[in-house]
Amino acid sequence: MILSISTSGLVCSAAITSGIGIVAEVSFAHEMRLLESLATRIHEMLSAQGLVPGDLCSIACDIGPGSYTGVRIGVMTAKTLAWAIGCPVMGIGSLEALAYAHRCSTNAILAVLLRSRKGHAYWQMYSSAGAQRVPRSEVAMSSLADLSRGIRRLGLTECELVVCDLRREDLELLTECMKDNDVRVLRTIQTAVTAHSIDQIARGRSHSAMAASSAIEMLPQYVTEPLIGPP
Repeated sequence: MILSISTSGLVCSAAITSGIGIVAEVSFAHEMRLLESLATRIHEMLSAQGLVPGDLCSIACDIGPGSYTGVRIGVMTAKTLAWAIGCPVMGIGSLEALAYAHRCSTNAILAVLLRSRKGHAYWQMYSSAGAQRVPRSEVAMSSLADLSRGIRRLGLTECELVVCDLRREDLELLTECMKDNDVRVLRTIQTAVTAHSIDQIARGRSHSAMAASSAIEMLPQYVTEPLIGPP
């Protein structure tokens, strides 16, 4: 059994999977109470299936970027549980999970975004190669205007947008910035980071990579310092 956790976005999720598919899955808005609710949700999910933590053979966790507090709590929960039951834990980037979940066109270029604050986003470019997603840039956080200029500097003139938690005004601004920088948006997909996507990526990696993963070595991917102020 693998436990997967995602806490980088506005909607958090956890899933338990076996070799034949999803055993249980739960999604919920953290509502600023994630520290107390995440462990409870995991416990309830295990209990409902007649399972205990010791039945887990590994844990996969969303390490961000995204909500600073959410990522910290998710990583801390995964590492503590892995240490307590003595199983390996693997960290998966939130932008990679978003790119993986999107069914894109053949050989498409993806601009994957997760909202940081008003007018800003975490982002990374990917190219698709069948079911694989190949990074075309480093993970970054910038204004939407700088983001569109960054895409143009990569020599790209068109892409598909995969966005998470962007508000309507953010999408409108991003659309204008893309036009101003002569980047054609083929289509826009609004989605979320899910525990299921985290699980699928972890399962796609080698068993040796999972077995070698250490709770001590897994760290959050913050990209920037925490921001305190209006959302």
